[in-house]
Formats: sequence, structure tokens, C-alpha cells
Amino acid sequence: MISRFWIACPLTLLAGFLVFAAPATQSLDGVWQSQGYGYVFEIQGPVLKAFEVTTTTCVPGFTAKRLDRAAPGREATFQSKDKGTYFVKTGNTDNHKLLHQGDSVTDIRIDRMARMPAVCDRPTANTPLITLKYSPALGLKATSRLTSSTQTGSKL
Repeated sequence: MISRFWIACPLTLLAGFLVFAAPATQSLDGVWQSQGYGYVFEIQGPVLKAFEVTTTTCVPGFTAKRLDRAAPGREATFQSKDKGTYFVKTGNTDNHKLLHQGDSVTDIRIDRMARMPAVCDRPTANTPLITLKYSPALGLKATSRLTSSTQTGSKL
């Protein structure tokens, strides 16, 4: 007859190992869409690329490099030459994270996407007219202003 000790001991060790083993987290690599704001972010290794996306345009934005800087509550920190520091904070799942820009007060929720939006298959040139007409940050006011200016013949 096998003693209870020889059964309980390996089971206890296995349970202890499972409790203290760190869960594997999914890589941040992939495509992430902001909830609101009109942004899509592509993360590949040490590089984060931002795109301003509408139903008809995909304008490349800033690029940021990943920093080798660990901080509590952050999964990654990225530095852009002209747009500052961004960091990814843990969300409620591996497919939902929070993106925070350096000194901003709020976070932007980002959700993992299977691929870049189809409109990004051919990115739109970042020209002043495209930026003014389609910028998600400017919204309808910019489009209305452009439309009324072109109807009256005035130049922007």
C-alpha cells in the first residue's frame, strides 16, 4: 500500500509550482486600434508606428523606438523623436491594453486587430490638404471649413 505521504508530496510540489509560475504574456507585436481617436498602431519588435486612419485614408504618423526601461505597470516604453514618450500599460486581457502619452492625463484604450485595415494597404500621402480634410483629430469642422472655403473660391 502506498503511503499518503508519497501521493500528497508530489501533488503539493506540483501545485506550488503552478501557483508561483509566472503566466506567459503575449507579445505586443501586431496591430492595435485605438478606441476612438482614429489611430492604428503597428508594433514590431522595438518599433511602434502610428497611422491616422479614416474610412478612406491611412496616413503614416510618427515612429517610436522601444526603450529598455522597466517600470511598474508598464509593459513597454517607446520614445519618438518629436512626439514624446509613450508607454503601454496592462489592460484587462492580452488583446486590450492602454496606451499613454508621457504627460497626458488620460489613457487611450487599444485593441488588438488581426491585420492592418484594408485602407492601409496603400497608405495615403501626408500632405497638408489630406491632413486638414481627413484628420480624425480635427473632425467635421475641418471638412466643413475646407468645403466652404473651396465653394467660395478662397484659398486656405
